[in-house]
Amino acid sequence: MLRRSPLAIKRIDAIPVALPLIKPMTLARTRITHSVNLLVRIEARNGAVGWGESATMPTATGENLTTVLRATSTSIVPYLVGKDAGDHAKLIATLARRPALSRAALCAADMALLDLMGHAHGLPVSELLGGRVHEYITPMWLLGGTTMALDLAEAKRQRRNGYRFFKIKVGAKPLAATIATLNALRRELGPQVQLCADANMGLTPRAASAFVRGVAEAGLLYFEQPFDKKHVKAMARLARSSKIPLAIDESFTGVADLVTHYSARAAHGAAIKSISLGSLSATVAAAAVADALGMAVNISSKIAESSVAGAALVHVAAAIDKTSWGVSPTNCYLAEDIVRAPITLKRGRLAVPDGNGLGVEVDTQAVNRMRIR
Repeated sequence: MLRRSPLAIKRIDAIPVALPLIKPMTLARTRITHSVNLLVRIEARNGAVGWGESATMPTATGENLTTVLRATSTSIVPYLVGKDAGDHAKLIATLARRPALSRAALCAADMALLDLMGHAHGLPVSELLGGRVHEYITPMWLLGGTTMALDLAEAKRQRRNGYRFFKIKVGAKPLAATIATLNALRRELGPQVQLCADANMGLTPRAASAFVRGVAEAGLLYFEQPFDKKHVKAMARLARSSKIPLAIDESFTGVADLVTHYSARAAHGAAIKSISLGSLSATVAAAAVADALGMAVNISSKIAESSVAGAALVHVAAAIDKTSWGVSPTNCYLAEDIVRAPITLKRGRLAVPDGNGLGVEVDTQAVNRMRIR
């Protein structure tokens, strides 16, 4: 049996921050200018430190800063302090069994534990997740302007910056304008660029049918979460009539949701978020199940997380064999990050950070400046 020195947890800090966006963003019917996130800092008795992060904007599950912070302070911190961080898998599994525990809070703690273990043992997080399949990932860029002209200009600018994959938010403008924008993007960007769309549950069945008919020739890779997460039958009806593969996002809270939509022939793939599953290893496992079912995956962050969660996303994607529907880190939408060297696109790709843990260094002065008091 392998013996190791205990990595006792000395202290855990839960730090709420408001991170400014480069521009306001509309998600379905919600307009945001800052991303309200929770950072979790875990310190071991030997001085090693790990950081984790979760976005806390309200979701279909009702999680927000108050609920995530309360779960961290009242459930996660009292349980973890004094424990051996090397028992990471057992600790997270025990917490995950607690009824109604915030998955966003659990995800941030899980991320911080893995970062801590990586620093303590000299390993990147991707190695703790089973090892890398990829050294680089290709991310997508999100479009959500109020006019077609704004989206076209932004897409062309980001294409010059190296992006070859774009997602358009359905709901930022009237539906007819969104349809026209997607068709214009295809004409302007050409067939080699990948396009997809995300409605964030914002459409009625009739509007969703009109949308897929209107963009039938735009060659979308997939169309994400047109309806409320409860409407599996409506998704199945749309899937039967649509040329465009359908993806679940808000509907995905665990492997059972994959199986449900697969069995109903209601989706061809899923956008998988660690924040929905509670841990990075659960994300890797869910992607493997999707692959076994013949379903495509997109590995994504919520809007908008810093390079702490962004680095975690890249490590997760590096440990997954197939991410055929892309990878979506979101630190690129921030006006200011909280790490000294943010993860950045180079030649159209993101390199997996090579350092220990997450491979990014948190700028504590930036954290203090953006902290919510």
